[in-house]
Amino acid sequence: MHSLGNDFMIINNLNNRIILSLLDICSISDRNTGVGFDQLLLLERSNNYTDDFYYRIFNSNGTEAMQCGNGACCLSQFLYKNRFTTKRNIIITTKKSIVLANIIGINKVKLSIGKPDFYPRNILDKIKLNKSNLYSMKINQKNFLFSLVFIGNYHCIIKVNNINSIQVEKIGLLINKSKLFKKQINITFMQVISNNYIKLRIYEVGCGETLSCGSASCAAVAVGIQHNYLSKLVKVELPGGKLFVSWSDLYYPIIMYNETKYVYDGVLNC
Repeated sequence: MHSLGNDFMIINNLNNRIILSLLDICSISDRNTGVGFDQLLLLERSNNYTDDFYYRIFNSNGTEAMQCGNGACCLSQFLYKNRFTTKRNIIITTKKSIVLANIIGINKVKLSIGKPDFYPRNILDKIKLNKSNLYSMKINQKNFLFSLVFIGNYHCIIKVNNINSIQVEKIGLLINKSKLFKKQINITFMQVISNNYIKLRIYEVGCGETLSCGSASCAAVAVGIQHNYLSKLVKVELPGGKLFVSWSDLYYPIIMYNETKYVYDGVLNC
Protein backbone atom coordinates (compact mmCIF):
# COMPACT_ATOMS: atom_id res chain seq x y z
CA MET A 1 0.00 0.00 0.00
CA HIS A 2 1.01 3.63 -0.21
CA SER A 3 -0.14 7.01 0.99
CA LEU A 4 0.92 9.85 -1.31
CA GLY A 5 3.89 7.78 -2.50
CA ASN A 6 5.08 6.82 1.00
CA ASP A 7 4.93 3.05 0.47
CA PHE A 8 4.53 0.15 2.88
CA MET A 9 4.58 -3.60 2.91
CA ILE A 10 2.04 -4.87 5.47
CA ILE A 11 2.48 -8.35 6.91
CA ASN A 12 -0.32 -10.08 8.79
CA ASN A 13 1.34 -11.48 11.92
CA LEU A 14 -1.77 -11.81 14.07
CA ASN A 15 -0.69 -15.35 14.90
CA ASN A 16 2.72 -14.02 16.07
CA ARG A 17 4.62 -16.71 14.17
CA ILE A 18 6.65 -14.46 11.87
CA ILE A 19 10.10 -13.34 13.01
CA LEU A 20 12.18 -11.18 10.67
CA SER A 21 15.82 -10.29 11.24
CA LEU A 22 17.41 -6.97 10.30
CA LEU A 23 19.01 -8.71 7.30
CA ASP A 24 15.63 -10.11 6.24
CA ILE A 25 14.07 -6.64 6.28
CA CYS A 26 16.96 -5.04 4.41
CA SER A 27 16.77 -7.78 1.76
CA ILE A 28 13.01 -7.46 1.28
CA SER A 29 13.16 -3.64 1.18
CA ASP A 30 15.62 -3.57 -1.73
CA ARG A 31 13.76 -2.11 -4.70
CA ASN A 32 15.90 -4.00 -7.22
CA THR A 33 16.13 -7.47 -5.69
CA GLY A 34 13.28 -7.48 -3.16
CA VAL A 35 9.77 -6.07 -2.83
CA GLY A 36 10.83 -2.50 -2.03
CA PHE A 37 9.24 -0.14 0.52
CA ASP A 38 9.89 2.84 2.78
CA GLN A 39 8.57 0.99 5.84
CA LEU A 40 7.45 -2.49 6.78
CA LEU A 41 4.34 -2.72 8.99
CA LEU A 42 4.05 -5.89 11.05
CA LEU A 43 0.44 -6.33 12.23
CA GLU A 44 0.04 -8.06 15.60
CA ARG A 45 -2.67 -8.59 18.19
CA SER A 46 -3.20 -5.99 20.89
CA ASN A 47 -2.06 -6.87 24.40
CA ASN A 48 -5.06 -5.21 26.09
CA TYR A 49 -8.81 -4.85 25.73
CA THR A 50 -8.94 -1.11 25.09
CA ASP A 51 -6.94 -1.13 21.82
CA ASP A 52 -7.98 -2.93 18.66
CA PHE A 53 -4.63 -3.72 17.05
CA TYR A 54 -0.92 -3.39 17.64
CA TYR A 55 1.78 -3.03 15.01
CA ARG A 56 5.53 -2.59 14.64
CA ILE A 57 7.21 -0.28 12.13
CA PHE A 58 10.52 -1.07 10.47
CA ASN A 59 12.40 1.31 8.18
CA SER A 60 13.93 0.05 4.96
CA ASN A 61 17.35 -0.19 6.66
CA GLY A 62 15.94 -2.54 9.31
CA THR A 63 15.74 -0.06 12.20
CA GLU A 64 12.51 0.14 14.16
CA ALA A 65 10.38 3.30 14.25
CA MET A 66 7.84 4.24 16.90
CA GLN A 67 5.28 6.22 14.91
CA CYS A 68 4.08 6.50 11.31
CA GLY A 69 1.06 8.60 10.36
CA ASN A 70 0.82 7.43 6.75
CA GLY A 71 1.44 3.87 7.88
CA ALA A 72 -1.41 4.02 10.38
CA CYS A 73 -3.73 5.31 7.64
CA CYS A 74 -2.76 2.44 5.33
CA LEU A 75 -2.98 -0.15 8.10
CA SER A 76 -6.48 0.94 9.11
CA GLN A 77 -7.68 0.62 5.50
CA PHE A 78 -5.96 -2.78 5.27
CA LEU A 79 -7.78 -3.97 8.40
CA TYR A 80 -11.15 -2.74 7.18
CA LYS A 81 -10.76 -3.95 3.59
CA ASN A 82 -9.72 -7.44 4.68
CA ARG A 83 -12.49 -7.60 7.30
CA PHE A 84 -10.22 -8.01 10.28
CA THR A 85 -12.67 -5.54 11.79
CA THR A 86 -16.06 -4.09 10.88
CA LYS A 87 -15.40 -0.96 12.94
CA ARG A 88 -14.80 2.34 11.17
CA ASN A 89 -13.12 3.79 14.27
CA ILE A 90 -10.03 1.74 15.02
CA ILE A 91 -7.58 2.20 17.92
CA ILE A 92 -4.06 1.24 16.79
CA THR A 93 -1.00 1.23 19.04
CA THR A 94 2.77 0.96 18.70
CA LYS A 95 5.45 0.79 21.40
CA LYS A 96 5.28 4.56 21.91
CA SER A 97 2.01 5.84 20.49
CA ILE A 98 -1.76 5.42 20.26
CA VAL A 99 -3.74 6.65 17.24
CA LEU A 100 -7.43 6.64 16.40
CA ALA A 101 -8.14 5.96 12.74
CA ASN A 102 -11.56 6.81 11.34
CA ILE A 103 -12.43 5.26 7.95
CA ILE A 104 -14.36 8.11 6.30
CA GLY A 105 -14.58 6.72 2.77
CA ILE A 106 -13.00 4.49 0.16
CA ASN A 107 -9.24 5.04 0.58
CA LYS A 108 -9.85 8.03 2.88
CA VAL A 109 -8.84 8.18 6.54
CA LYS A 110 -9.12 10.72 9.36
CA LEU A 111 -6.32 10.08 11.83
CA SER A 112 -6.05 11.42 15.37
CA ILE A 113 -2.31 11.22 15.97
CA GLY A 114 -1.95 12.60 19.50
CA LYS A 115 -0.74 15.80 21.13
CA PRO A 116 2.60 17.35 20.12
CA ASP A 117 5.38 17.78 22.65
CA PHE A 118 7.51 20.82 21.80
CA TYR A 119 9.98 20.26 24.61
CA PRO A 120 11.09 16.62 24.34
CA ARG A 121 13.74 15.72 26.87
CA ASN A 122 16.87 13.72 26.10
CA ILE A 123 17.08 14.76 22.44
CA LEU A 124 19.38 17.79 22.29
CA ASP A 125 23.02 17.13 23.12
CA LYS A 126 24.97 20.37 22.70
CA ILE A 127 22.27 22.97 23.43
CA LYS A 128 19.48 23.22 26.01
CA LEU A 129 15.73 23.24 25.44
CA ASN A 130 14.12 26.68 25.51
CA LYS A 131 10.57 28.00 25.75
CA SER A 132 10.62 29.62 22.30
CA ASN A 133 11.26 26.24 20.64
CA LEU A 134 13.66 27.88 18.21
CA TYR A 135 17.28 26.82 17.89
CA SER A 136 20.22 27.39 15.58
CA MET A 137 22.74 25.04 13.98
CA LYS A 138 25.43 25.31 11.33
CA ILE A 139 25.54 22.53 8.75
CA ASN A 140 27.66 22.48 5.60
CA GLN A 141 28.70 26.13 6.21
CA LYS A 142 25.06 27.25 6.38
CA ASN A 143 23.03 28.39 9.38
CA PHE A 144 19.64 26.81 9.97
CA LEU A 145 16.94 27.76 12.48
CA PHE A 146 14.89 24.80 13.63
CA SER A 147 12.14 23.73 16.01
CA LEU A 148 11.54 20.40 17.75
CA VAL A 149 8.44 18.23 18.05
CA PHE A 150 7.86 14.79 19.51
CA ILE A 151 4.70 13.13 18.27
CA GLY A 152 5.43 9.45 18.74
CA ASN A 153 8.79 10.08 17.05
CA TYR A 154 11.22 13.00 16.90
CA HIS A 155 11.01 15.75 14.29
CA CYS A 156 13.27 18.68 13.48
CA ILE A 157 11.35 21.35 11.53
CA ILE A 158 13.35 23.84 9.43
CA LYS A 159 11.55 26.76 7.80
CA VAL A 160 13.09 27.72 4.43
CA ASN A 161 12.32 30.16 1.64
CA ASN A 162 12.36 27.58 -1.14
CA ILE A 163 12.31 23.82 -0.52
CA ASN A 164 13.43 23.13 -4.09
CA SER A 165 16.81 24.69 -3.36
CA ILE A 166 17.53 22.34 -0.44
CA GLN A 167 19.68 19.23 -0.78
CA VAL A 168 17.36 17.23 1.45
CA GLU A 169 19.21 13.91 1.44
CA LYS A 170 22.62 15.50 2.01
CA ILE A 171 21.57 17.99 4.71
CA GLY A 172 19.38 15.45 6.49
CA LEU A 173 22.23 12.97 6.69
CA LEU A 174 24.72 15.63 7.84
CA ILE A 175 22.37 16.82 10.59
CA ASN A 176 21.99 13.29 11.94
CA LYS A 177 25.75 12.80 11.81
CA SER A 178 26.43 16.14 13.54
CA LYS A 179 25.81 14.70 17.03
CA LEU A 180 23.67 17.72 17.84
CA PHE A 181 20.96 15.22 18.76
CA LYS A 182 21.24 12.26 21.09
CA LYS A 183 18.86 10.25 18.91
CA GLN A 184 18.27 9.94 15.18
CA ILE A 185 15.66 12.48 14.11
CA ASN A 186 13.44 13.13 11.08
CA ILE A 187 14.29 16.37 9.26
CA THR A 188 11.50 18.39 7.63
CA PHE A 189 12.04 21.43 5.42
CA MET A 190 8.97 23.67 5.33
CA GLN A 191 8.11 26.46 2.90
CA VAL A 192 5.16 28.60 4.00
CA ILE A 193 3.01 29.69 1.03
CA SER A 194 0.23 31.22 3.14
CA ASN A 195 -1.24 30.80 6.61
CA ASN A 196 -3.19 27.72 5.44
CA TYR A 197 -0.85 26.25 2.83
CA ILE A 198 2.68 24.85 3.19
CA LYS A 199 5.07 22.74 1.13
CA LEU A 200 7.33 20.11 2.68
CA ARG A 201 10.26 17.88 1.82
CA ILE A 202 11.26 15.27 4.39
CA TYR A 203 14.32 13.23 5.29
CA GLU A 204 13.17 10.19 7.26
CA VAL A 205 15.53 8.29 9.52
CA GLY A 206 16.29 4.88 8.07
CA CYS A 207 14.79 5.73 4.66
CA GLY A 208 16.23 8.99 3.33
CA GLU A 209 13.97 11.42 1.46
CA THR A 210 10.44 10.07 1.06
CA LEU A 211 7.58 11.31 -1.10
CA SER A 212 5.45 12.05 1.97
CA CYS A 213 5.31 11.59 5.74
CA GLY A 214 2.16 11.97 7.81
CA SER A 215 3.74 12.51 11.23
CA ALA A 216 6.17 15.07 9.78
CA SER A 217 3.24 16.92 8.20
CA CYS A 218 1.49 17.04 11.58
CA ALA A 219 4.70 18.15 13.31
CA ALA A 220 5.31 20.96 10.80
CA VAL A 221 1.76 22.30 11.12
CA ALA A 222 1.99 22.13 14.92
CA VAL A 223 5.17 24.23 14.87
CA GLY A 224 3.58 26.76 12.52
CA ILE A 225 0.55 27.09 14.80
CA GLN A 226 2.76 27.32 17.87
CA HIS A 227 4.69 30.19 16.27
CA ASN A 228 1.48 31.90 15.05
CA TYR A 229 2.10 31.86 11.30
CA LEU A 230 -0.29 29.01 10.40
CA SER A 231 -4.05 28.70 10.83
CA LYS A 232 -5.82 25.79 12.53
CA LEU A 233 -6.47 23.97 9.23
CA VAL A 234 -3.59 23.68 6.76
CA LYS A 235 -3.14 22.13 3.33
CA VAL A 236 0.19 20.32 3.17
CA GLU A 237 1.80 19.73 -0.21
CA LEU A 238 4.44 17.03 -0.46
CA PRO A 239 6.28 15.57 -3.48
CA GLY A 240 3.79 12.67 -3.47
CA GLY A 241 0.57 14.69 -3.12
CA LYS A 242 -1.52 16.74 -0.71
CA LEU A 243 -3.16 16.15 2.66
CA PHE A 244 -4.81 18.30 5.33
CA VAL A 245 -3.87 18.78 8.98
CA SER A 246 -5.92 20.48 11.69
CA TRP A 247 -5.14 21.30 15.30
CA SER A 248 -7.47 23.17 17.66
CA ASP A 249 -5.14 23.88 20.59
CA LEU A 250 -2.78 22.31 23.14
CA TYR A 251 -5.53 20.30 24.81
CA TYR A 252 -6.54 18.42 21.67
CA PRO A 253 -4.78 15.89 19.42
CA ILE A 254 -3.63 16.75 15.90
CA ILE A 255 -5.94 15.49 13.15
CA MET A 256 -4.74 14.41 9.71
CA TYR A 257 -6.97 13.82 6.66
CA ASN A 258 -5.26 11.56 4.18
CA GLU A 259 -5.71 9.11 1.30
CA THR A 260 -4.40 5.59 0.85
CA LYS A 261 -3.94 3.28 -2.12
CA TYR A 262 -4.03 -0.52 -2.16
CA VAL A 263 -1.41 -1.71 -4.65
CA TYR A 264 -1.33 -5.53 -4.52
CA ASP A 265 -1.32 -8.65 -2.36
CA GLY A 266 1.41 -11.26 -2.46
CA VAL A 267 3.08 -14.21 -0.77
CA LEU A 268 6.64 -13.86 0.48
CA ASN A 269 8.98 -16.82 0.85
CA CYS A 270 12.00 -16.17 3.06
